[in-house]
Amino acid sequence: MKEYQYVLHFKDQVPDKKTILHNLEYAWRHTSSKNNFMNYNVYVLGPDQLDRKLNLYYKCLENQSRVNGNHITGRNALEEYESKLIENRLMPNYISIKSAPYVILYTQRTETQLNSFQKSRIEKGMIYEQTFAKGHEKYSNATCNATLEIGMFANNLANKCLKHNIDISYVACILREWTELEWRFLDDFPLLIQCVGYGDIYRRDHLAPGEDLKPDFNRVVKLIGD
Repeated sequence: MKEYQYVLHFKDQVPDKKTILHNLEYAWRHTSSKNNFMNYNVYVLGPDQLDRKLNLYYKCLENQSRVNGNHITGRNALEEYESKLIENRLMPNYISIKSAPYVILYTQRTETQLNSFQKSRIEKGMIYEQTFAKGHEKYSNATCNATLEIGMFANNLANKCLKHNIDISYVACILREWTELEWRFLDDFPLLIQCVGYGDIYRRDHLAPGEDLKPDFNRVVKLIGD
């Protein structure tokens, strides 16, 4: 991950599909999961999904406007809002969605095809939150676990991509409303978005050295005892 840089714009060059699939399989194989349920879906929008990616970008922009207290809807109004942001040098980092060859949407899911061990445990009275359908209280309880494991999967994928000199970026500015027909394949709203491709322009290109650093190590990591 030491090669990681947040991408603002990706090159037109598209990573080899076999390499992307290999990296995804690596992440699937090496990401641990509580009780082996992997209660999340990984939807990959390929290079041909230009319209969906553009609409995805504007859904993120709508969410940004909502969070900032001025919920803007409709493409024309959002494009005007975008122009004002760029004019004020507040270009959204997730504008990389527009140019990313691959965009990955991670959602929570319910596991319905249980393995033999899981079945035997349930028959003995065990209850697993990952097996309950959306709308049930236990499905909501399983969201934290899905979110954690999604982060682990995405990080494993990122590591493998970076080893192939393929850049990745993360997006978490996400709306909860996904009722449009083009998103009907989603079983729930995305918990994380990940962009994959060859970087052209990076966020650090627009920052002075030391301008936007993460908190110091000792502010985050607290060693208790000897």
